Amino acid sequence: MILEFLDKLRWLDGTPMLANVEPYRERIFTAFFDECREDGAPRYNLGLFGRAKKNWKSADLVLACLYALLTDSPGGNQVYLVANDMDQAKDDLQGWSRPGVDFDEEQQAIQKAERELAHPQQPGKRRGKGRR
Repeated sequence: MILEFLDKLRWLDGTPMLANVEPYRERIFTAFFDECREDGAPRYNLGLFGRAKKNWKSADLVLACLYALLTDSPGGNQVYLVANDMDQAKDDLQGWSRPGVDFDEEQQAIQKAERELAHPQQPGKRRGKGRR
């Protein structure tokens, strides 16, 4: 099922996504998403896949997240995309976000929201200079 999903996607250059997935990556996707126990439940509910640099880790992470989000699940789906630092998060999200979305602008908006949550404005009070 995962391979059918990947076959419907296109890579950045317009080629079919599945044509860009090596056989070892196909086996990883198939084992994780398609194998089931005898009772029909998924065999795995958590995955940790390590590889050397430049071996499609970020791309596979995003593809797996997208598939998990779009797949029906009786208990619902929770997907986490984890990065070690902001640069890695930017790399993971920049090429996969909505067209025209600026990661730096989104990050600034997040930081602004975090500051506002850390220092909420009390009802009836204004920030900045008040009247004297």
